[in-house]
Amino acid sequence: MRHVWTPLAAIRLWKSRLSRKISGSLSCSICRLGIASGVVMVVFAIVPAGFYFGYLFRYIYLDVGKHG
Repeated sequence: MRHVWTPLAAIRLWKSRLSRKISGSLSCSICRLGIASGVVMVVFAIVPAGFYFGYLFRYIYLDVGKHG
């Protein structure tokens, strides 16, 4: 039984340590700034792509609708 429970306890300990380390690093403003800029970059990448694909889809759909 001990061999079964030891890895689980080790994983639990490692997870708590990792979460504490992540929350500690998130409290620093540089990391927060990096995450915020990453999110902003993702949003700025997704929004024009969404508009482009929406326009492309509409163009193809209307084009097919005209011929059909």
